[in-house]
Parts: sequence; C-alpha cells; structure tokens
Amino acid sequence: MNVLFIGNWDPVGNGLANRLLREGHTVCWMTEEDQTILWNGRLQGNIYRGSFRMEELTYILKSQMIDTVVFLTASLRETMWETAEYESHIRILSSVLAGLRGYPVKSFVYLSSMELEYADHVTPMLSDLMAGELYCQTYSTDGNLPILVARLGYVYGNATSAQVGYIGRTLNEILKQNPIRSVFGPEEYVDTIHEEDAAMALYQLLILRKTGRYNLVSGHPVTMEQLFQCLGKAAGMEARVEWKNLYHTASAQRFQADEIKLQTGWIPFYLIQERGREVLQRCAEQVRLEKAERERKQSRRHVLEPVIKRFAPGSFLRSGVETVLLFVVTQGILPFSQNVPDLKYVDVRALFVALTACFYGTEMGMLAAVLASGSYLYSLAVSYVDVSYLIYSVDTWIPFIAYIITGLVIGNHTNRRKETQKSQQNSYAQLEKKYAFLQAIQTETLEIKSKLQRQIARSRHSFGDIYRVVLELDSLRPERILLKVISILQNTLGCDQTAVFRLGGEQFRYARLMACSPILQEKVPKSLDLEDFPLLRDGMKAGELFVNTNLLPGYPDFAASIRCRGVLYGMVMVYNLESEKFTMYYQNLFKVLIGLVENNLIKALEYENTQREKNFISGTELLNPNAFAEQLAFMKSRQEGVSYPFTLAQVLPKSNMSLQTVSRKLYSLIRVSDYMGVDGEGTYWIILTNTAPEQLDGLKRRFEKQGLDVEAVLQ
Repeated sequence: MNVLFIGNWDPVGNGLANRLLREGHTVCWMTEEDQTILWNGRLQGNIYRGSFRMEELTYILKSQMIDTVVFLTASLRETMWETAEYESHIRILSSVLAGLRGYPVKSFVYLSSMELEYADHVTPMLSDLMAGELYCQTYSTDGNLPILVARLGYVYGNATSAQVGYIGRTLNEILKQNPIRSVFGPEEYVDTIHEEDAAMALYQLLILRKTGRYNLVSGHPVTMEQLFQCLGKAAGMEARVEWKNLYHTASAQRFQADEIKLQTGWIPFYLIQERGREVLQRCAEQVRLEKAERERKQSRRHVLEPVIKRFAPGSFLRSGVETVLLFVVTQGILPFSQNVPDLKYVDVRALFVALTACFYGTEMGMLAAVLASGSYLYSLAVSYVDVSYLIYSVDTWIPFIAYIITGLVIGNHTNRRKETQKSQQNSYAQLEKKYAFLQAIQTETLEIKSKLQRQIARSRHSFGDIYRVVLELDSLRPERILLKVISILQNTLGCDQTAVFRLGGEQFRYARLMACSPILQEKVPKSLDLEDFPLLRDGMKAGELFVNTNLLPGYPDFAASIRCRGVLYGMVMVYNLESEKFTMYYQNLFKVLIGLVENNLIKALEYENTQREKNFISGTELLNPNAFAEQLAFMKSRQEGVSYPFTLAQVLPKSNMSLQTVSRKLYSLIRVSDYMGVDGEGTYWIILTNTAPEQLDGLKRRFEKQGLDVEAVLQ
C-alpha cells in the first residue's frame, strides 16, 4: 500500500505509520508542524511540511501513487479539556474529499471519536467531528469513495502525557497535584485503547479493504472512578476528583468491538487495568524527568535571559547605548578639533549624526541630532555666549537644522535599505524553500529509480538462482550444508550479518553458534540462552518464521528453525536487514531457502547414518582416524565470507581407560557442535568449534574431574 497521512501528529497515526513501514509499505505525511518526529526514526518515509495546498496534494497523490489516505483528527478528539478557541478541519476535509473525487483511491480513513456515542455531551469540537462524518458519508454515497470511519476510545500510549489526549492530560494534572474536574459521574462508563492496538486494528481493516464505521475500543469499558484510580496508581498518588455529574456517557454495551474482532480476528493486547498501567507508569516517569530538566534549565537562564534579550543585536536599547558611547567619543574629539588647523572647518557633531543615522536609522539619527544640539548649546554656554541670542538670530539656527535634516535624510535612507535587505532575505528564503522542494523531488526520483533497479535485480531470484542454490547445497556433509547457508543468504537477501546455531532436540534451551558472517564474530554470543528470547523460542518450537516487526532489541530481524524428521536440528538468523526487506516477498524467499536447506540436510544426515559404521569406532562416539582427519581438513578449509573459528586439543587420560569409557566421558563434556576422534597412533583429539585457545583453560577443570587432561595444539 502507498499511504498518505494528512494532519498534525496523532498517536494513532504514529502507530499506524510505524506498522505500515515495518511491513514494507510506503508512507507519506502532510503536516503543518515544522519539527515534530512523526514515526520511528529508523524507518524511512516522505514528510511534506508546511501549509496545506491542493496543488501539493495532487502532486503527492500522483507522484507517490497513493492508494490510501488517512485523515487525522487528534486535536478534535477527547474534548473534555476543550478550550474556547479551536481550528475547524471541515475546510481541509472538504477540499481533500473533493480532490479525491475521480482519483482511484482504494480507501479513505477518517478518525473520529466514541464521544459521539454519548447521550447528551455535545461540544463545538464534537460537532466538527460529526460534520466530518457526514461529509465522509456524503462522498461515500455520491462520489463512490471507499470510506472507513473509525471511532476511537480514549487513546493512550508510550508518548509523553502532553501528547496522549484526555488520559495523558489527566495524568499530567495528577502529577501537578491539581484537582480533576469531571463533567461525568463516577459510575459513567468509558473505554480506552492503546495506540498500538488501535494501529493494529486499523492495519487489519486496511488490509481487508473494509469500509463503513467501526468502533475502535478495547471492549472492556471501565467506570470513570476506575479510570482515575488507575491513573492515580500510575502517578504514585491519589487523584483528587470533583464530580460535577453534568453529562452522561454511553452504556457498557455500546463499548463493544465484536464486529471488528469477528471480521479481522483482532484482539487488543493492552487493557488499561492490566498492562496499560505499566505504560502509564513509564509516561509518568518521563513527565517527571522532563519537568526536572526544564526546571534546571530555567533556573540557570531566568536571570540573564531578560538582559540578553534587551541587549540583543538590533534591539532598541543596544542601539541607544552604542549611540551614547559614540557621542562620548565625539565629545572627546571636539577639543582636539579646535587645535588642529585641518579639523577646524569640520563639524564633528554633524559627522556624528551622519554616522549614527547611517548605522541605525531614523530613530537613532534623531537621538544623535538631539545630543549634537545639546553639545552645541553646551559649547556656547562655556564660551560665555548668551543662549537667548539664539532665539532672535535666525542664522544661529543653521546647526540645529543641519543636524535634524542629516539625521532624517540619512536615517530614512538607512531604513529603506534595511527594509529592502529584509525583503530580499525573505525572497531568498522562499527561493531556498523552492530549491529544497525541487531537491526533494530529485531525491525522490532517484529513490524511485534505485527501487526500480533493485526490483530488476530481484529478478535474479528465478529458477536459475534457485538452481544455483541447490547446487551449492548439494553435499553429503551436514556441516558443509550449514556453512553454505551463510553465503547463500548473504548473496540472496543482500545482507552481511547471518548466523547459524546448532540445537539439540525438541527440549532445548541453549543454542550453540556454529558459524556466522565475519562482521558478527564479536557481536553474536557463542552460546544463546533462548529463555532470554521467549518470542524467538516459541517461534522456533512452533516451526514458524520469526520476523522482528516490533524492532525488539537483541532479537534478529529474521529467524527460522531447521528440522530433520520433525526434530529441531538448528536455526538460522539474519540481522540488520533494511526496512524495505521486511516484506512478504523476502519472508517467502527466506522460507524457500530454509526449505532447500532442510531437504539437503535430511539427505546428508541419512547418508551419515548409513556410513556410521565406517566413520565411527564400533561401540563409541569417536571418529576413526580417517573420518577424523577428513573432519579436521574440512574445518581447516576456510569458507569465503564465513567465520567459524575452532580449537584443536589433545586429550590424555590420567589412567588406563577403555575406548568406551573415554568416549562416554568425552561425549558428556563436549557440545553438540564439537567433534571427537582418534588419530592413527591412537591419540584422542577433540575439535571445539567457536572456541579460542585461551578459553580452554576454563574447560580443563571439567575434564580433570573426569580424569582427563586436555591441551590445545597450535594450528
């Protein structure tokens, strides 16, 4: 699917976008917010920021081949904290619906609120949502648009409380120890839904191309009193509630999700009184941390910030201070100008006015004219000139007029120059935006080109490629087959981080690393405790393909078990896949490759069983000299692009023991991925896979308890 989200950040939109991107769909988002992070930063999608315009919508629809549009309404839902002012979305919604008329869209999703089910609780925001639903119904009937309306309960999730609607704002008020004023009574029912549950439900509806109206609620309503108790426990303090009993909600029967559950098989994972409380506790802790950080920053800057703002470059106060300082310098120069013949005919005060007006404009130019006039009057006064003479002699007005005209003319010219410069800067900024837009189009075109090239390259996964894989796996040695898996997956899936683990039957807990890509040699543990990875363990036991769509840390991106006659033999893991490869195409390709591995492995193990008498010493698990020499030669033959280090060690019994006794003791000490045997001289040897010689010191104590000495041999 190619999905376009329209609107500002929405917790449900965030969850749905993450789900779509993880499943390999294309996501675009139109928003007026400048910097808000809309989804997981690891996932890639296109974001168009700025004011909404129809020409941009048309361009996005055509260039991205959009087939699904999701209209977001987070600012209108959950309106019990409604403010006096809000922005109606009907104009944008009507424009979008009109623009989609005649466009081959497969689904238009409109997010609404379960508050429209309430009996007598009507607000301007809810009226806006109701009008939006009526618009959608009209275009669905007259315009043949496939429209899906989802009425959501109170949404909560992993974001900060300020972003999660009524539940988040209420939690924030409880943390501030403010009283909560509820317009409903304590016994009124409401329903909540986690953002990931809502996203999963919407994803299922989109996959099935459902239309009509659905209630997206958990199906487990709680009373308002239970809701506030749960929020109080999450905040670690009791919620102080003032019950106003002004309105009624709906009955508990209205908050059912039977229809969507029956049609899609969806089941909510988070219930607010169970797992939801853990989510809210994390939100509360995050709010406390953010509050502490804000207080720390505020205490550090609240003293200096007003002063810094007043003296910022271009501020009136700073310009005035600089003008006064320049006037002081001018007053210092005046006495010297009277004694220097060349400066006697230069009016330093007029120069001061001209420079000030040139630097700062009309306002400071007039201030400089006033200061220069005052300086001129002072010089007359100290020269014993009667100041009243200035009133009756017109020719004495000339300096004052010159100062004022100089300040006005030059200052006015400076102001015009600054306005022109500002206008040019705005024009330049607009050109930069246009350039960025064109650059985005070019980048998008290159991405489309690269995707097409990759799609062409994927055509190599044909019968010829499968035939090549079959030839590579055509071996009668199980170890060689498992090692070949590394290079096959690297070439076929285009990844460089693959590992193969060896297991030991159905009742397993530990998986032993047999081989991996060189880049994983220091990253993947040599022994994996599957109890630490319950989802992976359950998937391997059930024989299912594990896909890390939730991006769980520590888990592989892909994993599959290898079975031989129904018994777990090993598992293959792929790490650090590109997000675009989390698709059904690559999952099916991975399954096909693992199926080929299993088929060849069965053949190799059956052949190994038939050759058991030939390869093993009778009555023991020890390889005979010829078989052990072949195994050692194989381990020494390095496979390109595969890392499987090993240690060769000699075993010396401390006392006389039979072959059967040594075999039994060694078999209990080594792992399922190790080998043991004898050479032509009857000396006992073991091959420890993925074990460095320095690790052997820790194993010697185990061997000594069994009466055996072990010593590593340099290769």
